[in-house]
Amino acid sequence: MGRISLSIDSIVTDFRIHNLMAKREKEREQQSYMWDAIKETPNLDEHARYKVLSLLHSNTKKDAFLKMSPEERSNWISYNLE
Repeated sequence: MGRISLSIDSIVTDFRIHNLMAKREKEREQQSYMWDAIKETPNLDEHARYKVLSLLHSNTKKDAFLKMSPEERSNWISYNLE
């Protein structure tokens, strides 16, 4: 019975670690997409690009930003930097 309990604990731990690693990888991929979208946005200097990253702190904002056209992103950024 003790072996079964240890095996189950090991499986649960492995599952949690796998889920945590998958979540971190997804976050890294999203950050990469965000940076690519920011770089594609017209009329931004380097300072503005870095500032935009700080504005996109929620997943909802990140998702909306990625769905915008480059021109919409530029307008959104201009609005938020005023």
